[in-house]
Amino acid sequence: MHVEARDTPIFALIRARADGRPGPQLRSSATIDCDAARAAQARGAALAASDGRPICGGRTRAGVITAGAVSMEELARNMSRLVGGMIIDRTGLTGRYDFDLKFTPEADLTAMAAARGEPGALPSLFVALEEQLGLKLESQRAPVEVVVIDSIQRPIED
Repeated sequence: MHVEARDTPIFALIRARADGRPGPQLRSSATIDCDAARAAQARGAALAASDGRPICGGRTRAGVITAGAVSMEELARNMSRLVGGMIIDRTGLTGRYDFDLKFTPEADLTAMAAARGEPGALPSLFVALEEQLGLKLESQRAPVEVVVIDSIQRPIED
């Protein structure tokens, strides 16, 4: 096997607004040493803010992502599984952020209601990302490292 870069379709996480302002749900996080927080968690300490928000991580439930002190790179990496493709952070935003993102999971039948504009329906992930966080996913192509298997053999019995 070997590793090589291949030009692959990806999503780029970028700022949605021309003025670069964040959306109403994206807030700069207090300065937190996440390495120290994770070490405390490894020793058994519970990590949550007074409002129940996770610290240095996120919690995903059906249609809701709540995060505390996460970087844009972490957001991109964790959202990749929701969109079924690689997401690369190209926001230029540094530091850590708190946010609450509410959306209709694509597999949910209520997504059809949202598409029709029915009241009370939550937006799709793509729309929610733009409206709530001021970010968007743009389809692009980029070189991505992949593992290429050159050959494979069945194990030989000893």
